[in-house]
Amino acid sequence: MKVLQHIINSKKITSKKIKTQLGLTGDNDLLPILEKLYDADLIVRKNGFYEPKSLELIYGIKKLEAFEAKINNITTVVEQANVNNWFASKTFILSNVNHPTEKTMQKLEKTGVGMYALDQDFIKLKEAKIHSLPTCYISLLFNEWIGKKVNM
Repeated sequence: MKVLQHIINSKKITSKKIKTQLGLTGDNDLLPILEKLYDADLIVRKNGFYEPKSLELIYGIKKLEAFEAKINNITTVVEQANVNNWFASKTFILSNVNHPTEKTMQKLEKTGVGMYALDQDFIKLKEAKIHSLPTCYISLLFNEWIGKKVNM
């Protein structure tokens, strides 16, 4: 999945550049991976370059939302939630703090993390920033895991 993500990000790349940029040293490290990606119909090879298939064809997830929850420690939960921005299209915190401090709201704004508070029901206090998918190879793994469950 890391190689596929690299090809997606590069749009068009040679195997030599993939090896160099990903730090693959062995002569046989990359070829089996490229063959599996090709056999899975995730990439194409044209004139010595590898290109990803259209994301509309190979990536089915439309949104991938991550939630972190803490009862009272809102500072820690924002930091933990920010890590989820790595793979998710939106990241939220869940808290029982209904009136967060200005400092917390600024941190949410800076990180792009949204917030829900629990009163009688969940109330959205801050919308999360949207990240386009796939954001990284972990997003691709979620696509695989979900795809396998759906097709069982």
